[in-house]
Amino acid sequence: MKYHQLREGMIFEFTDKRPEPENVERYWEIIELEEKQIRGHVIQAIWMGNLGNDQVFNAELNELKQAHRWTYHEGAEVADVKVKRLIFLDGREAMDVIVYEEGPAPKKSKRTVIPIQPQKAPEPSVDEQIAEYLEDNPVDDTDPTHFDLSRFAPYTINEWESLCDSVVMRFVNNGQVDLERKPPPKKSLSHYVHEQEWSAFIDGKNIREVRDLSLRISGEMGKKCTFETVIIRLIKAGHWFGTTKHRQFITQNVQRRNWKSQLKND
Repeated sequence: MKYHQLREGMIFEFTDKRPEPENVERYWEIIELEEKQIRGHVIQAIWMGNLGNDQVFNAELNELKQAHRWTYHEGAEVADVKVKRLIFLDGREAMDVIVYEEGPAPKKSKRTVIPIQPQKAPEPSVDEQIAEYLEDNPVDDTDPTHFDLSRFAPYTINEWESLCDSVVMRFVNNGQVDLERKPPPKKSLSHYVHEQEWSAFIDGKNIREVRDLSLRISGEMGKKCTFETVIIRLIKAGHWFGTTKHRQFITQNVQRRNWKSQLKND
């Protein structure tokens, strides 16, 4: 299945950790397909809505292709229904009568590539420039003085505190992470990449699997970034999009350093 074969209204069943047989919350509908072109890069979004509640999430095509997690139900669609209520004047309980209507005609996708003129795009932020430099200038892993970040490849969100303890101060001290900097604009490619990688990470992917998504802010599209770039982006994303606890693990080492520095000065 390819992105351009998708259409709005398609029904997918989430079969991983399958709930009760008749629970409609395991079914998801594609409610919108969005394709944009930003600074020469094509961004494809698949917005899924849960049929049993108001949950919405941005799915990845590779995720939907995983047969052990998702099942596409060909021909299934959501039909609009009318409910009539029968009310008795003698005190008997009212009855609901469901009148089924024909299902809606397959929706035409709104997928349209929206070109954004380069001159109107915002200037790259310092964060984006740092990420671009790291992606275009990978560290030589054969250098004996190199801090091998690939050892964190199997780390998941469960090792978040340990990861932060190991790398945050290194990135803060060399200027690769600035905890005072605000997140990039929501419509920027940088915001999209940081958000997508963080979403995959908190959903259970380890750092190697996040790297395998091959998301890039610049450089050759489809080429994997270094582990250093991915981990830096996860630290930034955790600070911007994470919970209070996620942010606490990032800042606690900086607070300890400031406290020790203050003690020395006193």
